[in-house]
Amino acid sequence: MNIPVVVYADHANRFISDIEAQRGEVSVARHVHDISEVYGLGQTGIVRAALLVSDFQEFLSASFVAQLKDVDVAVVAVCDPGEEIEISGVHCISSLAEPDEVIQAISYAVAHIDDIPASSATHALEPEDTLSASESGTDDDRGRVITVWGSGGAPGRTTVSTNLATSLAQQGYSVVLVDADTYGPSVAISLGLIDEYSGLSQVCHLADHAELDEENYENLKSTIAVGNTYLDVLSGLTRPDRWAEIREKPLADVLTFLKARYDAVVIDTGFSVEADEELSFDGVAPRRNGATLTAIEMADAVVLIGAADVVGFPRLVRAYEELTRSHVELLPQAEVFVWLNKVRSEITGGRSEEELERAWQRFGPGQELNGFVPYARAELDKAISAGKTMIEFSPGHELSTAFEKMAQTAIGKERKPNAHQQHETSPTQSTRFSLRGTFARKKR
Repeated sequence: MNIPVVVYADHANRFISDIEAQRGEVSVARHVHDISEVYGLGQTGIVRAALLVSDFQEFLSASFVAQLKDVDVAVVAVCDPGEEIEISGVHCISSLAEPDEVIQAISYAVAHIDDIPASSATHALEPEDTLSASESGTDDDRGRVITVWGSGGAPGRTTVSTNLATSLAQQGYSVVLVDADTYGPSVAISLGLIDEYSGLSQVCHLADHAELDEENYENLKSTIAVGNTYLDVLSGLTRPDRWAEIREKPLADVLTFLKARYDAVVIDTGFSVEADEELSFDGVAPRRNGATLTAIEMADAVVLIGAADVVGFPRLVRAYEELTRSHVELLPQAEVFVWLNKVRSEITGGRSEEELERAWQRFGPGQELNGFVPYARAELDKAISAGKTMIEFSPGHELSTAFEKMAQTAIGKERKPNAHQQHETSPTQSTRFSLRGTFARKKR
């Protein structure tokens, strides 16, 4: 079996000379100094392995390895004696290795390329830090990923996700709220958190370099008090133009990491699930909507939100079709829950829910309509201005009752909180700010 190799940045030509001198199954196909050429050669099928000799530390990541694995190219890196690279799928050889050791390492990497695990987020964790199968019981005992999604036009994704997460936390579940909206991230400001950094972006960076562990995670997440319990938050991007910082592979690793540590992982997403087909031939480029697609495709439950008006209703119908009949690949066990938001009699008449139910049965895709969220703009504005969710601000309000019902439906009635995942002590809380008075007109 012939194994053609692309060699990156062998400035002294030492490894190239060693490989060529062997005249065996491993041969040098190209020597390049631009990392994009490594992937380009992999896509053409010319090479089966990449030997990284120097100057690769900046770009070597789990995303890079995954991209090469997708085109069946194994990765071998030259390291200082005794040095190890924690990124799964990278085979290290010593810079002092003999020629036959180099050949053996490349052959071994190619032969075992299919052994690379799908997720490497927990690769750097100590064994005791990760919940084993015996500790967590069945897969149902692990955390449930609940993704909130809806089409464009502001159907209320962030309002729903923040209140859904708060409701679950107050019901006794350990919850983390993740802002994966790369177009208009607003979870932090909705909760009164004035963060100057993106918790999710930094956690994804650590996961991409196999450096995500409990200590780093604890330093980057925000924790807020919601009633007599706590809610963890991974804040979103500080600017939408930094969307490439949340790539699909590291985000998937982060969600796997979180799923082992919480009862529920609630994700707020962007509106678009367009697949960026024009970029599908360039695997190096991140997809603009990769974060939303990953959040949906890893979800155990998708809460689909639509506005209950003449514009939002047909958008909801099309969104459901896009979610279930397009390129989006839902998990086999994934459940889709459809909710109509901003329900009010001014739009539908006196019997709002009955009229909407009838319209959904006539024009909808046949999926059950799971519930209705009433329109209460004035009360919601007061809650947001106070830096609180409706569940906190007005727990007895009909809007809060709807969110509580939504939370119970999304988590599943048979799923109970795991005691070992609760906060055992009062964590360090992030400061929440009230926006009340920020926009008030000053008296002259």
